Amino acid sequence: MPAPQPPSWLQDWLDTPSRDDILWPSVVFLALAALAWFAVNSASTALGFSVAATIFFINRKERKFWRSFAFAAGGLLLGVLLGVLAITLVGEQSLGLTPERINAVVAIITMTLLWFVSSFLR
Repeated sequence: MPAPQPPSWLQDWLDTPSRDDILWPSVVFLALAALAWFAVNSASTALGFSVAATIFFINRKERKFWRSFAFAAGGLLLGVLLGVLAITLVGEQSLGLTPERINAVVAIITMTLLWFVSSFLR
């Protein structure tokens, strides 16, 4: 029995990245995560640069700006929802973080998802 094949639309979205396709986004997103965590009230700025970096890295691979924009916007929405859900499930008071740090945690969760999008989708 042959192995099941994924749908063609999924194969069009998934990428087998090279070392550089993972390395450079990793460096950029790690620097932006450090900015979000260590600089006061900079999580939203770092998140904005993360969206721009996601658009850049996907557009560099495929040269399809609107598709890159759609993936970045979808990653931003899903990442913020996952971050807020994680903070809500754990509980803000149990973490003992200030509101600025909570924003940074949500931003870092979102940046992690955007890194995945920029590295493994095309």
